[in-house]
Amino acid sequence: MPRSTLPAANSGLSPSRLKSRLPLSVLASLLASTMATGIYPALAAPNAVPLLTAQCVEYSSNFQPEFQDLQLLERQTLGLHNINDRLGYYRSFPLSAAQHELLLQCQLKLADTMDRFLSEPALTSLTSELNQDDEPQLQALAQRLDWLMQQHLGIEEKARLHGAQASIRQGMRSDDLKLELGQCALPGMQQALNPEENSAEQEAAQSAQKPGFFAVNIASYLMQQADSDCRAKVWRTYQGRARLRNQLPLSSIFALRQEQAKAHGYPSYSDFILSTQLLSTPSDVAKFLDASTQKLDYAPWDLGRELQQAHSTEMVALKGSEVLKALFDHLKPLGLTAERINDDWLRVYHHGRLLGELLISEGKHNRHKMLRRAVVGQQTGQSELVLKPQQVKLKDYQTAVSSLSAAIAQLSGGGRYYLNNSLELPQDGAGVGKAWLERYLSGAFAFSLKPAPGSREQLAEEYQ
Repeated sequence: MPRSTLPAANSGLSPSRLKSRLPLSVLASLLASTMATGIYPALAAPNAVPLLTAQCVEYSSNFQPEFQDLQLLERQTLGLHNINDRLGYYRSFPLSAAQHELLLQCQLKLADTMDRFLSEPALTSLTSELNQDDEPQLQALAQRLDWLMQQHLGIEEKARLHGAQASIRQGMRSDDLKLELGQCALPGMQQALNPEENSAEQEAAQSAQKPGFFAVNIASYLMQQADSDCRAKVWRTYQGRARLRNQLPLSSIFALRQEQAKAHGYPSYSDFILSTQLLSTPSDVAKFLDASTQKLDYAPWDLGRELQQAHSTEMVALKGSEVLKALFDHLKPLGLTAERINDDWLRVYHHGRLLGELLISEGKHNRHKMLRRAVVGQQTGQSELVLKPQQVKLKDYQTAVSSLSAAIAQLSGGGRYYLNNSLELPQDGAGVGKAWLERYLSGAFAFSLKPAPGSREQLAEEYQ
């Protein structure tokens, strides 16, 4: 196909040509959406919500996709993706109701814009041309665009789906859902068990207000109940606590998904959603589950008691900074190095090529937060790695390794198009790189990151 229609990604566009195709205000929004949040994103995020929302509304309103110029189209859609990624990042912080409302406005605006984009007949023509090209990255981009169009639902169908999903969530959380315990009630407690997980503070407050009242969540009940028949009965009742209430919205979702599958020529939604996977049929999935599932020596309602009686895996306590240093020392043989700008800011390189920036912060839990996805020739990646000040338990080390692996995998995207780096097909193989890196990094310490035999951690892994 003509290369004038689909220019190579590294050919780029001159600034004058880009300005002629995009209004200056929209260009400013695109550039702003790709900027770093700074060294202290956790402090800047809440204050940046109004600015992000303004950029989001303006960019979405002015979005006019240019399907005749793939490079320009990539830059246009990259602006939408960057705003969407930043929106997801900001939602991870404690925000006021007004700030949540602003982010919701942005989310709805982006959804409407993507609906228009995926509904354009010109997009179908473009993907058809890309599929015929001999450039592997263009073929990969076409596959992802095709997948998005197949998954795309119209406005009415989306409203039905989200409405039903919201009803199910509400049904599971409803305060008036109580389990009638009857003879299985523990001494001193009410005859009804609220399935909601109450905090220790809430339980203490309720107990103080109601003499003789014993507030308990389902996990506490199962550990305290000595009668195995009662544990089994209450556990089964708890699992089906909202079955009748959620029957209608579940049926609505099922009917909607069946319609979607049949519209694409598949007998069921299971066949449709699995068609692009390595395990491509429901029978393949069933065989995989049968082959990889082992029967435990205890029932699920006895898990809490088993964990309570088991010992924890003993670990060496290290500071978060010491763990990070050990992990990066272990990455050097892979050609991955870090340049320290300051204590909270690293630049990550692979054999001298800048992958992106890694912002380091402290928190109650180890986790990875993506700020900006790497796209070769367009932008470097940016991630935040949150680490506990002290790594004490086995789970601390495992989540530290998993979080850094996720950050490195995200920064290492080698595609020239955003979708090639963000949407992996087949999706059931998408986590292979991260999983391999996790296993490799687990060897960075002088002690094992595997649970001790018979430990709580081993029991939890077996159950999962």
